Amino acid sequence: MRLCPLLLLLLVFHQATLVLTIDSSGIVEADLRVVAAEGLNEVALPAEPLPETIEVRVDGRDLIPIYENGSLYFFSPSPGEAEITYLVNLTAADGEFRFRVRGSDRVDLILDPNVILLTVPERVENLTYLDSRLLIEFRAPEEIAYAVRRETATRPKAETPETTTAKTAAPPPATETVEAVTITTSPASFTETGAPSKTTLTTLTKPPSARTETPEGAAGAQPSYGVLIFGLGVIAVGVLLGLMLYRGRRGGGFEESGLSELDRLILEAIRERGGSVLQGRLQNELGIPKTTLWRRVKKLEKLGYLRIVKEGTVNRLILLHEAS
Repeated sequence: MRLCPLLLLLLVFHQATLVLTIDSSGIVEADLRVVAAEGLNEVALPAEPLPETIEVRVDGRDLIPIYENGSLYFFSPSPGEAEITYLVNLTAADGEFRFRVRGSDRVDLILDPNVILLTVPERVENLTYLDSRLLIEFRAPEEIAYAVRRETATRPKAETPETTTAKTAAPPPATETVEAVTITTSPASFTETGAPSKTTLTTLTKPPSARTETPEGAAGAQPSYGVLIFGLGVIAVGVLLGLMLYRGRRGGGFEESGLSELDRLILEAIRERGGSVLQGRLQNELGIPKTTLWRRVKKLEKLGYLRIVKEGTVNRLILLHEAS
């Protein structure tokens, strides 16, 4: 964009205080607060934006932004405080996200609990907690790299009843014994004088958990505990699978648990419009702020509910499957 010399005289340059927030889904939102003068203002954006998410407000009034080569221009009819918000453009590889912060001003970086920072800023000025979120104050320039903690497949094991194995066969009563057996040996043992000796085995008692020798005649009368335990184990596994399927049908699935009421409203609105709608049209019809809608649709795309297709300068939202 070429600005005529007259407009260049009206440009007012400002240093912006930048607040970067990385939320639980890994999306980075930038918030700049500057003092705007009456006329044409120019602000150098410290972090590269997604141009379609830029919003400018001066004293609560929405202004039209012009973005070119890392600089933001906007015309303000009156002086006041300008609030500039946008989503930061990220590069991703192997589960790692990166972006650069330019300039030399102070930056406030706010991290949600499940964000894992992979680089430490060199010029850190302060560290503190805001409730459960970490605030890092540092000086630009800096490159920020981070990852988002994912839910593991082993987490639901806590729902498995610990009493499942209690349904196996109970051990035999402690009073169960095998009848006394007296065995008289043949003259196979001799004393030193060669006289035959007689050995008598007294009563054999079968403990509850010990294996004992049984007479051949009684072998067929003992129950097959191995088969009984195996059968009860199969029944317990079947009951557990049935409970998991029942919970899934009631909407207790792991993927559904991350959907908010706003997420469901967005999915339902796309479905009612034939499963495909332009992002700008959906924003106007639902009355949702641009940055909020973008954050929600990016999350839904990650979860596999919809796909974002670029059509020129606008985005089309295509529904892949509905929320149950």
